[in-house]
Amino acid sequence: MNHTFEILIKTFRSLRGLITFLFLAGIIIGTWKFIHLDDWLVLHTGGMFGMLINVEIHIAQFIIKNILGYQSVLTGNDVFMPNNVSLRMNPGCTGFKQYIQLIFILLLYPGPFRKKSWYIPVSLFILFMASILHFVFLAVLFNGFPAQFLFFHDYLSRWMYFGIFFLIWLCWEEVIIKKETNALKVKYKQK
Repeated sequence: MNHTFEILIKTFRSLRGLITFLFLAGIIIGTWKFIHLDDWLVLHTGGMFGMLINVEIHIAQFIIKNILGYQSVLTGNDVFMPNNVSLRMNPGCTGFKQYIQLIFILLLYPGPFRKKSWYIPVSLFILFMASILHFVFLAVLFNGFPAQFLFFHDYLSRWMYFGIFFLIWLCWEEVIIKKETNALKVKYKQK
């Protein structure tokens, strides 16, 4: 019995970070959904969404046309692809909601604020680039496989995006926090 308890304690300690992340993410995202914050955000920060859409759609169009070589045309918030399909970037495509959620998770998650002060902006830039690549990925797949767009959008690319979200946190936990913890252990052993 005592050995089983020790194994449970060790397992919990090794999963403590993941449990904390899932708890914080569940509370933040659950509350977000419960109070319908998406609607409020779009209504009250429409200018921010407009700016993000404008920047992201132009970068996405540049990648689609100049790097990937598709003869696409940008009109407003729509990218028209060669196979007579178009993809519109709307506020949900910008990743703005996930920026805010990640900020809250990282601010509430344990760790030194001085490291959060640089890690959060770097993380937001990574999510910004992931949002653009998410749109590019969908445009290319939609051009080639228009009938499968919902699968690509709702499952494949969305889970890839949230995988990046999770990897940002995992890097914080495994690189920043553990490095800080190990440095403190070494410092205390030396005394």
